Amino acid sequence: MLPSALAQECQPGGYSETGQEPCTSCTAGAYQDQAGSTFCMGADAGYYVPSDAATAETICPAGSYSSDTGSTECTTCPAGSSCPSEGETAPQSCAPGQFQDQTGATSCNDCAAGSFSDVSGATSCCTCCSGFYQDQTGQTSCTICPAEGSFAQGYSDPGATDVDQCTAQAGAVATCDQDTSTGTCPTTTADPATPTGGTRKRAPVRPRASSCARGQSSCPVYKNGAVARYECINTSMNLEQCGGCVTSGGGLDGVRSLDGGRDCSAIPQVDEVSCFKGECHIKTCRDGYEVSADGERCQVSKTPASRKRSQSQRRRAV
Repeated sequence: MLPSALAQECQPGGYSETGQEPCTSCTAGAYQDQAGSTFCMGADAGYYVPSDAATAETICPAGSYSSDTGSTECTTCPAGSSCPSEGETAPQSCAPGQFQDQTGATSCNDCAAGSFSDVSGATSCCTCCSGFYQDQTGQTSCTICPAEGSFAQGYSDPGATDVDQCTAQAGAVATCDQDTSTGTCPTTTADPATPTGGTRKRAPVRPRASSCARGQSSCPVYKNGAVARYECINTSMNLEQCGGCVTSGGGLDGVRSLDGGRDCSAIPQVDEVSCFKGECHIKTCRDGYEVSADGERCQVSKTPASRKRSQSQRRRAV
């Protein structure tokens, strides 16, 4: 009696219960790189297998990702995010101050000067409002124009990129805050039908906090020490109502009020300051002063050269 032929092992790309013929090809999304196997392996997250009988998985190229095992294709990175490397398992949302308006991107772009973004995953940036400017790229807010003449706030055309573009005239808006819950950009210009005179245009008055939009607080506006009206403020980004409503007897001199509000611009000896996520961030102090270790105030500089420079300037001013 002749001996039966030896059974053949399944080749890579296929399998069977015994690992021998007859064999079944691995389906798309799975592979097998060994001979004589009893199973196929699903593609790992960050990889894919596009066809049957595969002997290897393929890594997703930069600009795409796969979040599940057993993928047959990679997903293109959506606008508002980036997939910077091969084998990404999820898109990375663009950070505040950045945007991406294209799909399949490997990086996000900084917002240009004259614009900003205060949300993650932005597909575009907001234009700085009239009465504000931004001279740097990749920023989350705009800087208010300094007071000019009899005006409480200087004016600038929307999208201003330098403080020199601020002038003494009416038309500036009071706040330039982005709605962080929806990503909606602020209105860049004041209502031309509303006379502004020598004061800035303020947000609509709403007497109760519950009537303000989500993310805003109903803060009092004082006149001669008494509450004159209320306005809806996004205290997470407002320079003069940062972290909460500034109340009479507190916060007006740069000290936190009982509500936690602080007028960042009123901090003694401050030079450049911003409000971000309800906290005053002091960038620079006036000559002769430096930012304290806790970042809360400007203190007399410990650097002799700085003090001498300040004293020299005072002598020249006399």
